[in-house]
Amino acid sequence: MRLNAQEQNSIMQIARRHFGENVRVILFGSRIDDTKKGGDIDLLIIPEKSEVGEVKRTFKQKRTMGVVLEVVFSIAGIDIYVYFVNDNRAILKTAG
Repeated sequence: MRLNAQEQNSIMQIARRHFGENVRVILFGSRIDDTKKGGDIDLLIIPEKSEVGEVKRTFKQKRTMGVVLEVVFSIAGIDIYVYFVNDNRAILKTAG
């Protein structure tokens, strides 16, 4: 994994601030391959409450979290996906 302990901790703190203490965060994509360089940060967020009815509120949380992470990491390449119960998006199968 090409994120150091401080970066991992920052991501978790920010995720908890926006999605609650029991949020799960999964890193996927090129950053999990230690042999690669660069690349964006791809995160799958699994909030404690992940009902599809929460989409509007969750979109705002995701957008705000993304802005904060881009400032903290000084990069524009952060992709955040939020899991919802019964969500069949292909990207979630890739990440999970």
